[in-house]
Amino acid sequence: MYIISKLTRLVTATLLVAVTLVSCDVVDFSADADTYDGELLVKFNSDQMTLFAQQDKDEETIGVSALKPVGEDKTYNFTVVDTTLENGTVAVEGEDYELASNSFTIPADSTIGTIPITLIKESLKDNPQLFLKITSENAADYNALVEITLRQYFPYNQQEWVGDYNLVYNWWFGDSNPRVVSISADPENDQVLTVENMLGTGTDIKLNMDDSDPANFTVSFDKEVAWVHSSYGDVRMKGSGTFDAENYVISADAEHTVSAGSFGSNPFTLQKIQ
Repeated sequence: MYIISKLTRLVTATLLVAVTLVSCDVVDFSADADTYDGELLVKFNSDQMTLFAQQDKDEETIGVSALKPVGEDKTYNFTVVDTTLENGTVAVEGEDYELASNSFTIPADSTIGTIPITLIKESLKDNPQLFLKITSENAADYNALVEITLRQYFPYNQQEWVGDYNLVYNWWFGDSNPRVVSISADPENDQVLTVENMLGTGTDIKLNMDDSDPANFTVSFDKEVAWVHSSYGDVRMKGSGTFDAENYVISADAEHTVSAGSFGSNPFTLQKIQ
């Protein structure tokens, strides 16, 4: 009975601790909670972001916000942080970007504001970084500093990819010498390109071009029967990679598999002949 009683007390105490911990976990102490009624503070919407320039001079915005609605139009100050980077390039005002002012306004009865910025596309080849800091005393203790990467944006256009390419595929051809192949546009899907007779086996390989993430253009492919092995039969070729819409380059890894296993994954590149 003593052991059972002691065990009961131990289990009860454990449950009480567990309930206490769970109760603490569900309490939202963040300043962004819907019930926040503290000091009026402002912040950037994120501590990191990437802005893209598609035109020679592109107008973009940097998001800022207040933790609760302001009663009237309120203006806050920010500054460009002078810094150095071990890896990377610091953006230069007047060369990489232009700011109309070093302040922003949150409109009355709102929590949302923006900072307009002009990106100068030609000078953004090295993806320079810009650091801004809210200097007003109302700055929140988080997201008061933002790191912004400035990048050039080159859109994917199916028709611009049509043409002849140098294909380098060491594993398949046994050397690094480029082979010339042709890429055509899929008539039914503008996100698909066809590499005609890519392996010299008479089989075309369709590439699915995904430009949904401007920071990372990706390509994927899956050909159920790319070629036929003399011993193992049908060989499937599938893989993925990235593509560069400025220079018309596709870099990917392709895996060749049969029912018995895989021949491994190996890289290839396609570079358009300009």
